[in-house]
Amino acid sequence: LKDVKFIDGLHVTAAGYQGTFFESSDGGQNWNIGKIPSNNRLNAIAAVSSISGGVLYVAGEGGTIMCAVIPPLASKVWTGAMDSSWNNDSNWDPPGVPLPYDSVIIQPSPHNPSIYDFQQDVVISALNIQVGSQLTITDSVPRMVIKRGVEIYGTLFLRPPASTVFIVGGTWISQPAADSGFVFSTSTVYLTGSGFVTSRFYNVVFDTASSMYTSGNIKAKNNCYVYSNVSARSTDTLSIESADPVAMLGNGRIERGTIQRKIDS
Repeated sequence: LKDVKFIDGLHVTAAGYQGTFFESSDGGQNWNIGKIPSNNRLNAIAAVSSISGGVLYVAGEGGTIMCAVIPPLASKVWTGAMDSSWNNDSNWDPPGVPLPYDSVIIQPSPHNPSIYDFQQDVVISALNIQVGSQLTITDSVPRMVIKRGVEIYGTLFLRPPASTVFIVGGTWISQPAADSGFVFSTSTVYLTGSGFVTSRFYNVVFDTASSMYTSGNIKAKNNCYVYSNVSARSTDTLSIESADPVAMLGNGRIERGTIQRKIDS
């Protein structure tokens, strides 16, 4: 085998010599042989995922390039029928608090959701906050893991003094219209997978395993750590508001685009 790629916590692929391609949907416990129309050696796998699925790319010798669709995850939709508690089973359709392999959709409802019961981790597969809706996270949640991606078209509000750490395996897009977007308090977002990014952050970290592409501007109020290359569009800008000399660290590069830094006079 030449490469292995986790799409999320359950779905993983592997590729290698003579068109060898394997797929697993249970975290690697069991494998199925994938159907690849090539006998060429396959060298690398890349996945670009979002909450609505994604695309898997496989490249190999002789100019071999193939792609496959990553299917969307099962949805868990917020109804807010009873109250604002994230942990109330009756506020969700289908009923039940979101599990690690649910794609969570926050839609406008009688009660906007809030996570206020202490829990060490909240783990889901994807998060979509729709226009006109808001998810509030308090300081009761130290860490939130989103295995695929986050799309914020409404408001993700971290109520101070929340300093939640987000571990995200794919896209992070905040593109509100009339809503507030990502209200970050003193949070840190770790981008660990492949996908697109545009947002304001307090702290943002491009992890060594990440492969991110900008789809708009990125602003970091405090720190931006770049440990892998970020592919930026020529029209996009990475802005760091802190004047601290070490507010931007890492051996990764911002490819194309513009970097703006504040400098103390």
